[in-house]
Amino acid sequence: MVYFEVVIRYIMNAKEGIDEKELVKIARGISTERGEAIMTIAEKLRMEEKLAIAKNMLEMGMDIEQIMKATKVKEEKLQILKEEIKH
Repeated sequence: MVYFEVVIRYIMNAKEGIDEKELVKIARGISTERGEAIMTIAEKLRMEEKLAIAKNMLEMGMDIEQIMKATKVKEEKLQILKEEIKH
């Protein structure tokens, strides 16, 4: 938070004519971008976890239909995992 304040102070001093509303708009945009990046990372981690579970289920010999229902992983991806297990 300290860095954010330093950056804001720098911007206010460096750029003449910037108004508070414009600065708030820029800050919200940056916050939204970071939030989206964080959500993308979280989604990737969830998918990796689902794939690991699906792989375990395949190794246990479970039916692909059951795995699809349990993990929401698409059949195409499960077929790829199944081939990987074979090799």
